[in-house]
Amino acid sequence: MTYPYVKDICTYVKLNFGKVYSVSGMTKWLHRNNVCHKKPDAVPAKANAQAQKAFVKDYEHLSKDAKNKGLIYFSDSFHPQYQTRLACGWILRGTRKSIATTARQTRLNFIGAVSLEGHKIIHTEVERVNAQTIKSFLKSLRKRHTPEKDIHVIWDNTAYHKSKDVQLLFRQKITRHKLIKCVIVML
Repeated sequence: MTYPYVKDICTYVKLNFGKVYSVSGMTKWLHRNNVCHKKPDAVPAKANAQAQKAFVKDYEHLSKDAKNKGLIYFSDSFHPQYQTRLACGWILRGTRKSIATTARQTRLNFIGAVSLEGHKIIHTEVERVNAQTIKSFLKSLRKRHTPEKDIHVIWDNTAYHKSKDVQLLFRQKITRHKLIKCVIVML
């Protein structure tokens, strides 16, 4: 269990072990025993270790097959914001620390892809990310490569990546180019 306050740890120790500590005494004990006050690491709530191992195995197989015949892109949409984010820090007691913040800005929307072969990065800014803009991005990605090259796109499990519109794109020829092969992976 993670406790945000030392006083809560003192209460836990008293209730479970019958030992009484002051807040300063417990703080010193925690520091002596290599415990520090910090934010925990965030991990995806739906992480599945077995699925991740299976993906790595499939990816290794795909990368061997694609060596001369195609390209693999890792793709996702991203939404940077012009926002000041305040976080905890050590500030002299009794002192008010002010940090200028930005006014609420409109969110930007990008769709991007990176190929580990040659570190090619392709991105486009869109008004909003949806099935139509994903299709448009995939068509532009296809046009950047020769028709002989297969393109494998790996992305997350977002609804617009799995939409019927996007899936239909993979069943049709795109102008004179080969079909984009799509692999949807939830990491």
